[in-house]
Amino acid sequence: MLSLLAIVLTLQGLPTAPEGVRVREVVALGPADADRQPVRVQAHPKTGRLHVLYSNGDLWVVDAAASTKTLALEGPKWMRKSGAKFIQILGFHLDAAGRAYVVANERHATERPQGAHVVVYRLEDGDGDGIPEKVAEWLTFEHPWGVGPFNHGACHITTGPD
Repeated sequence: MLSLLAIVLTLQGLPTAPEGVRVREVVALGPADADRQPVRVQAHPKTGRLHVLYSNGDLWVVDAAASTKTLALEGPKWMRKSGAKFIQILGFHLDAAGRAYVVANERHATERPQGAHVVVYRLEDGDGDGIPEKVAEWLTFEHPWGVGPFNHGACHITTGPD
């Protein structure tokens, strides 16, 4: 029988699993409100713990074996203060060394046409516990904003084999 670990991101309960698959709640992350929606989940390559990124920049680390969660970084505290009208956090990637990359789209109301100033942050684990605590801007660029609130801007990042 195939087992599947699942993080339940809603308060509606567990879905019915397909035949041959077992789904269990590891930890409840709740509540998912307008500014705190989980958008990305990735397992750390060395610890196996799950990193859950929220749209407001919060980063939670979930230990499935222990059914625990830890707030590693609180979004508003680590993101640069840009004066942006709206910030959307959508991209997340853990590389083979365990460094995390987060993609933030910042909309500034003064721009015409409106665009997004994209900041890619690199988060590093300085003390070796598998939880990042060092944050630095790694890359910035301009990107078209998109259509109203349905913009997904720059939202994917990954590393290649080299």
